[in-house]
Amino acid sequence: MNAQDLAKSFNMNEREFAEYIQTIGRTLADNFLKDVFENKMTMEEAIKQSVILWDKKQNDMAMQLLTGRVGESSYGMPKMKAFADMSLDCVYESLRAA
Repeated sequence: MNAQDLAKSFNMNEREFAEYIQTIGRTLADNFLKDVFENKMTMEEAIKQSVILWDKKQNDMAMQLLTGRVGESSYGMPKMKAFADMSLDCVYESLRAA
């Protein structure tokens, strides 16, 4: 099976799939690779744990984004608004640079 077919099976395009693999790789390197080298877990177990950890982090981030606020009090700006503003700025800057 090639990367394109595997990406389709995840309902991702090739770019999204490549980014996902890179993210899992960073999670693996940051959290589990030492255990693999010390023979505390297999590479397969480490990759599985990396996917589980990243999924949990992603779900936690999404919930914070949807429900949280930025600032010291609960009256701060909604995180979704702050994220939307930052995303728009990022898109604007990338289009301006092109």
